[in-house]
Amino acid sequence: MSQKNSHHYLSCTIYIFALIGFLSILQYLYENGRSFLPIVIPVYTHRLADRFLEKVSFPTENLFLEHVKQCPECLLFLFTNETSGEKHELFGVLNRIPKNSRAIFYPLTMKLYYNQPIRFYTILAENQTETIIRKQKFWVEQIKQFDEQIDPNSVLYTILESLQKPIETTLAHQSWSNQTKLILYYTKFFGNDYWYNKNHAEVYANDFNLNNCPLSVNACRITTDQKLFSESDASLIHLRESVNLRKLADLPRRSHQRLVFFLKESPVHSPSFSSKEHGGIFNYTQTYRPDSDVTSTTLRNLFWLFDYKIYPDYDFQSILKTKKPQKLLVAIISNCGGTSSRLKYIKELQQHISVDVFGKCGKTCPHVSDCRQYAYSAYKFYLSFENSLCDEYVTEKFFFALQSAQIVPVVLGWARYDHYMPSTGYIDVRNFSSARELAKYIDYLDKNNTAYLEYFQWRQYALHVKIPKYMCELCLKLFLDDRDHKQQLLERIGEYWNSKSQCHRYEKNQNDNWIMS
Repeated sequence: MSQKNSHHYLSCTIYIFALIGFLSILQYLYENGRSFLPIVIPVYTHRLADRFLEKVSFPTENLFLEHVKQCPECLLFLFTNETSGEKHELFGVLNRIPKNSRAIFYPLTMKLYYNQPIRFYTILAENQTETIIRKQKFWVEQIKQFDEQIDPNSVLYTILESLQKPIETTLAHQSWSNQTKLILYYTKFFGNDYWYNKNHAEVYANDFNLNNCPLSVNACRITTDQKLFSESDASLIHLRESVNLRKLADLPRRSHQRLVFFLKESPVHSPSFSSKEHGGIFNYTQTYRPDSDVTSTTLRNLFWLFDYKIYPDYDFQSILKTKKPQKLLVAIISNCGGTSSRLKYIKELQQHISVDVFGKCGKTCPHVSDCRQYAYSAYKFYLSFENSLCDEYVTEKFFFALQSAQIVPVVLGWARYDHYMPSTGYIDVRNFSSARELAKYIDYLDKNNTAYLEYFQWRQYALHVKIPKYMCELCLKLFLDDRDHKQQLLERIGEYWNSKSQCHRYEKNQNDNWIMS
């Protein structure tokens, strides 16, 4: 063998061993938390925005500007109170957003009618055009007091232009009924006469105040007096109460009276219904499901998400400052039953990583005024595990964690969570074949703040709107359906609400992997 060939083979051998060594180091870093990742943080951070936007499907048309053009004052009202001092801060945000930015409204599937560009505040107005002009003048004056130069290419400039345009007659006159609607709490709600309120006065204070019922204050009234059934426009029937549905079906009612099928629990924890026996009784569904006629969830987080970074100086480090050492995963669970196997899964997860469970199914929360808030502040991940895995069933476990903006939700359910927030903001258990695999990923995020904070990146692009109340939505739907002469009778309620076809189980298969069945 020549000396030249010897050198060639020796070089190849050295190269191969070097490559093997390099790959071994990469494997070691991967399996041990990638402890060297902080070295490349500057480059990694620079690319975060692009990576986030790649995972959001923005519509091609500019839905936000369509809202602006049709009812600019409606949109401004939803962002802030007229009486508050938040307006100039809002104007500053809108002045930064280019008018050619695309946006998408979350939640994607909710029928929140008051977020449509319809002037609901004119429902009871005698002169609708005059009312609109007065509202628009108010906002024009507010914007003109804005102490910054308005960018002609901004959303704020487009809003100002829309506010100053003449009112079109077709938009101003909606031919509303010009009468308030009466809504009856026909049943109790888990024994409470006033449902979510302590007394009759609180019903009005909570359900139809200025913040909870945007643009339609005093359009509806509430009563708990069953004697007023014949006068009511809608009667809420909570199906967890003892209700004689046959008797209910035989009650005489006017053509525009609606009986509302009301449930917030899943089919697993509610009565069974038969289309043959119970079809034709109800007119509306009001449940947690997005396809309900009126949505009724604990959702408290609505926002427009832009393809433009609205808050470039978002304080991500403040999220980390409150986290406690060794506090990773936390859950608050008081229902120790259910069909989701969540406690069984958590027990297995605890074999691989630290998990604290508070509530009746765990230990007592530390001496704090708000256990939930303590969990969001001290821990990095919140286990938003539902007790039953039914189609679109998602509860406050997810929504409150989302609202907190302090913790990453880890979800277990059968809902389209990406309809409530971008998929870059939460972790779905269903994407991991085992609890060990999930624990390994959580451990990686715990050791890498950059990767952990990626789950909050979407908040730089989100502009929040007012918290709604489900009663407000029902009120508005009554007016809309009367205006459009729309009537319906729910004949197939047994198919709509069915645990056998709509609920699932989470369990291990023969390969020891967790799967839905």
